[in-house]
Order: sequence, then structure tokens, then C-alpha cells
Amino acid sequence: MNLNAYLAATPGIVRPWIKCADGFTLSVQAGAAYPSSISWPYTTVCVGYPSEKPPTSWDGYYSKAQRWQDLGNDIYTNGVYDRVPIALVKALIDEHGGIGHVTMQQLRLI
Repeated sequence: MNLNAYLAATPGIVRPWIKCADGFTLSVQAGAAYPSSISWPYTTVCVGYPSEKPPTSWDGYYSKAQRWQDLGNDIYTNGVYDRVPIALVKALIDEHGGIGHVTMQQLRLI
């Protein structure tokens, strides 16, 4: 499943976490609750709490306002990246082997 198919298949306010083929996880959110990405097809999304620090090219998207406590060295994995171009998110997911196998039924159960 690619990122656009995932976003289309999960139209709710809060989407389930994405788990990549290599175990990397991240939250990708878009839609009415996220003003930076209101209309489909999305050009930007909010990415939260990746299991590893994203590439340094993402540093400008990190939202310090979202950080609710001092997380020390974990700030880049315990925070939110706002208005990230969808192409960067796709590239990150691809680097981790793509979105792991998820059936439409499993998406509905989450």
C-alpha cells in the first residue's frame, strides 16, 4: 500500500500508525483537523512521533510548539513535524521498505 492509498483508505480524524516493512513507525495525519493539509489530494501532512529521527532535511518542519516537555535527545522522535511535503514523507517511508502489509479490513478495525 502506498501513502496516497493509505490516506484515502483512512479518512478519519485520527489515522492509525504506519508501520513500515523494516519496523519503522510514524503517525501521518491530514485533513480538516490539520489546517496545513485540509483538502485532498494532500500536498503536506503532519508527521508525529517517528521511531527514528528523520533526515536533517526535516529539521525545519519540527514544531517546537508541539513539544510539551523537555525530551532531551529524544525531541525529534517525540514530537510533531508540521506541513511536511508529502514527497518527503513518501521518500522516508520508501527508505524503510514501504508501508508494511495492511489489509483494508485491518484498517477498519483500528
